[in-house]
Amino acid sequence: MVNSAVIDNSGGQGVIYLESCDALISNSTFSGNAGAAGDVWVRGFNGDASVRLEYCTFSGFSGAFGAITYLADQASSSTLIRYTSCIFAGDDACFSEVAADGVNTLESLGYNIVLDATSDAFAASTDLTSTDPLLAPLETVAGTFVHVPLAGSPARNAGDPALAAGVNGAPMFDQRGSGFDRVLEGRIDIGAIESIPTTACGPADLTTNGNSNGVPDGLVTLSDFSFYLSLWSQSDPAADVTTDGTANGVPDGSVTLSDFSYYLSLWSQGCP
Repeated sequence: MVNSAVIDNSGGQGVIYLESCDALISNSTFSGNAGAAGDVWVRGFNGDASVRLEYCTFSGFSGAFGAITYLADQASSSTLIRYTSCIFAGDDACFSEVAADGVNTLESLGYNIVLDATSDAFAASTDLTSTDPLLAPLETVAGTFVHVPLAGSPARNAGDPALAAGVNGAPMFDQRGSGFDRVLEGRIDIGAIESIPTTACGPADLTTNGNSNGVPDGLVTLSDFSFYLSLWSQSDPAADVTTDGTANGVPDGSVTLSDFSYYLSLWSQGCP
């Protein structure tokens, strides 16, 4: 499972149930789930179960067993869970083992961040334990649900420094897909998405009571923001989005919002 958002679900077992299989969960966000056996329930039954978690963000898990529950039902069965470059931002335990006859194994491959101070499943030297990942509330960005790392988040530029986007198994893009490079500023972030790079800040480009910053009210300078914009015309006026000149009187990269019905989601590229 890649590039997915699993949000506000509940279930009698895990929200995702994996039995006696090999599975990969990558570039994905889990938030607000309340499965009785966690976000992911891994079970070895009449066989072995092996799961790798990478570049994932787990937040707000509230099931009785935490984010991940694992169980090897029989002496001949086993479970193996490996995890790297993941954020575990819930207040409850990250992993819960259900006692059984088989062998259960947890293996941190490093570069994880965990908020819970009691977890002992993060022994790699590059894991950050008892650490607040500083995530923004859940929001929709580019059509998917994510927790954006805030300025100062320990997840920013803190993943494996040897990784390059699209090389040796590292994703080319983050959870949001094409156009959202998996590695920015020279080093991959921990979690499901890359932070917006910090840039020099100019004057604010959103105004409501004047144009002292040189941008008329109701206009947005899109080049200063990352954005997701959906527009539909109210009466088909002269086009107000230009790409090759200013014949309509509106500078390239700007929109006259008053001529459109619109849904606009903006997030600053490092500026307030």
